[in-house]
Amino acid sequence: GVADLYPSYPGTYLALGRLWLDIAESGDDHVALGKALEALQQAVSMEASSASLSLLGQARLIAGDPSAAERTLRQATETIPAEPSSFLHLASAADRTGHVEIARRALLDYQALTGASDANFLVRVAQAQWRSGDAAGARATLTVRALKGADYATSAVELGKTRALQVLCLGPDAPEGSLPFLPAPLTPAARAALAAHVDSLHVSADDVATICWTSGTE
Repeated sequence: GVADLYPSYPGTYLALGRLWLDIAESGDDHVALGKALEALQQAVSMEASSASLSLLGQARLIAGDPSAAERTLRQATETIPAEPSSFLHLASAADRTGHVEIARRALLDYQALTGASDANFLVRVAQAQWRSGDAAGARATLTVRALKGADYATSAVELGKTRALQVLCLGPDAPEGSLPFLPAPLTPAARAALAAHVDSLHVSADDVATICWTSGTE
């Protein structure tokens, strides 16, 4: 095999570990997961890079050991250069162990590194902030860029400089300091998933959202 040809090269075990991990994730294959763990542990023992630690952490999380996964993924995020995806996986592991503040911080670090702004990610950040008790940090405003000559988004960004306020701007033309909000079309499957998610929430929209409008124009 490849490992026999290049036994002293850590990249060999990293590539094998990634391959086996992909197989394990796609088919719930416990044999592949075991091989992924073995290869990635070998890769980390030879060179503890952020990439190898991140994959090992993912494998440990899939294997049902969130505590070990969290320790490994924290090491991955602290190893320079850090693999950006390690912050997302750390947040998942910390959610499983009940370390809500670690999960919140990991998501914010990921956003700072990548500029992530898709709706699903922003919802995940808001939920993490809410669970950690940071209600102010979970506040956001959703607005259009401008309407009838009034630049609502820029005004909201200015307000956000004096308080904890995340500004989401509908459409791609978002001003600096805000995030573009581009909802994806809801397919029947997506609508069903959304309804199930809403039913699972313990906090209703009435508890956390205020809708403001002017004469029905916004």
